[in-house]
Amino acid sequence: MNGVIIPVVSYVSDYDYATFSMSGGSATVEVTASTQASIGSYSVSPKKLGLAGSTGGNKLTFAVDASRYLIVQINGLKRLIIAADPAETSVSASLRTGHL
Repeated sequence: MNGVIIPVVSYVSDYDYATFSMSGGSATVEVTASTQASIGSYSVSPKKLGLAGSTGGNKLTFAVDASRYLIVQINGLKRLIIAADPAETSVSASLRTGHL
């Protein structure tokens, strides 16, 4: 996301997931299908958001305008759940400095 590598957790046979926090504004998401030479088909849900992506080789790139929970599927592979949560805005001073 925006050039930061987000780890993907292999979960169950149906899907994997990735989680991150994002603050205001849009973000560019790039999903790499490492086991694929190219992307022939993909979907990003919920469909009502109308998120269109572009592909190049084994990469799918699309933009999100706010924190969202999305489901991405490439070439009929396992689905990838992307949990983009809003960034915390009211963190106490003791947590910011690492003191509990």
